[in-house]
Formats: sequence, C-alpha cells, structure tokens
Amino acid sequence: MRAAWTNTLLELAEARAQVAAEVERIEEALEGIAEDDSGTRATKLRDLAREFGEMAYRIGRLAGDIEGVVAPPTQDQRSRRDFYMEMIEVLVAEAGGVVMDS
Repeated sequence: MRAAWTNTLLELAEARAQVAAEVERIEEALEGIAEDDSGTRATKLRDLAREFGEMAYRIGRLAGDIEGVVAPPTQDQRSRRDFYMEMIEVLVAEAGGVVMDS
C-alpha cells in the first residue's frame, strides 16, 4: 500500500520537474520576442506557457490530494494522473516543434 502511494508521488514529482523544464525552455524562447508580437510562433509559445502552468497547478493539486492519505491512489486520482501524463506528452511534443522554430 505504502509503495503504491510513494511511487505515485515520485511519478508526480518527476512530472512536475519535466513541466518546469519545459516552462523554462519556453520562457527562454520568449525572451527574444516582443510582448506585443502577435505572430503565430509568439502566440503559440504564450499558449504553451499558459498550458504548462495549468498542468503544473493540476499536478500539484493531485499530489496534495494523494499526500493527504497514505493509501493507494483512488480510481479518480489514477485517472487524473493518467490524463495529466498523457497531456504532458502532447504538450512536450507541441513545444518541441515551436521552441525549435525560429
């Protein structure tokens, strides 16, 4: 029981670190873009920054929910974790293409 709890928290911590790294990459890419730039790349980078921020918040909330009770995650918590992990993959793939474009 405790192993499932611990493993889930470790997985969420890794996901949060991955999200933080992507946010940093996006912020670096945004450094050379004017605030009023409404071009496709600038808009997409800002959208990705917002989406990754939302993902960090959601993962943090889930981790807090799980930390509160030393037990295997509930079905709802597992479903949320699975969805968040899938969304991180999608966002990372999107970010890779946009951050690399110049």
